[in-house]
Amino acid sequence: MDMPKHTPAAKPVATSAITPAAKPAAKPAVALIVVDVQRDFMTGGALAVPLAGENLPAPERILPRVNALMAGGGYARVVLTQDFHPAGHCSFASTLGVPPYAKGKTAAGREQVAWPEHCVAGTAGAEFHPGLYARYADAIIRKGVHPDCDSYSGFADDGGAQTGLAGYLRNAGITDVDVAGIATDFCVKATALHARANGFATRVLLDACAGVAAASIDAAIAELRAAGVAVVVD
Repeated sequence: MDMPKHTPAAKPVATSAITPAAKPAAKPAVALIVVDVQRDFMTGGALAVPLAGENLPAPERILPRVNALMAGGGYARVVLTQDFHPAGHCSFASTLGVPPYAKGKTAAGREQVAWPEHCVAGTAGAEFHPGLYARYADAIIRKGVHPDCDSYSGFADDGGAQTGLAGYLRNAGITDVDVAGIATDFCVKATALHARANGFATRVLLDACAGVAAASIDAAIAELRAAGVAVVVD
């Protein structure tokens, strides 16, 4: 008589190993970089965009688009950059001893736009906007952390110190990046230019960006396109 075969019980699967069914299929070589969507750059913040008198939309209008990209864009990696300055940072008008938005010289002799104090580490202004879907980020890159160097770019500061973003993307097999966030004409532009210089095919998603001033946004778009960065509205 044949003996009944014993079927081993299935082993339990850790819930942390289960990928939610709703998660979209990843774009295998494309990363999304969302630049500086922080309280101090939003309406009511210490350095809110756009500047007073500019007929530009409020920065909050990009949140639905940015969130949709982060949650459902199918990117292989989503990276947030975060301005994170120490007190007395070289970019602050109070440190440079000149009025806000004027130009001054840092202790290292670099020309520097003097900004109001903003995104100081440990303050509410440095936090991501509460409406941003930050939970979808795979990595957070803090920039502007050195007191004597500013850092518009998510890749490196003005003194050449690297943030580690380029290596992180390469190690993940990334070949292309899309850039969104704040501000189109400063940190978005600098991050996109450095992405292109690091060999990544780069797009700026204009409808997911907010800028400081109309004239400098137009100049930034021209500079980006001249450097081989695609500026698109999806």
